[in-house]
Amino acid sequence: MLQIHYDNPSGEIDVDPGSGFRLTYTDQLRPYDVGVLTLGSVEIVIPPNSKSYHIKNECPSECTSKFPGSGLTIVGNGFHMHQVGNAFL
Repeated sequence: MLQIHYDNPSGEIDVDPGSGFRLTYTDQLRPYDVGVLTLGSVEIVIPPNSKSYHIKNECPSECTSKFPGSGLTIVGNGFHMHQVGNAFL
């Protein structure tokens, strides 16, 4: 899967995002596997006129029990809130 996500909060028109990617394929297996774990709420309904709203996401044992016994190494993260969020607690 490839997901490319552009954010244009000011609504500018005819803007070149100046991005791209190069895909390289090999039939030689690498010594490590990498994957993506996505945590988050599918539907977020913030009550009108809220001064703040807290969303808590968890990865319960039903999820973590499926992790490999050798453990995981986190290689990156990305917070995603667009114009809605302004703080990480």
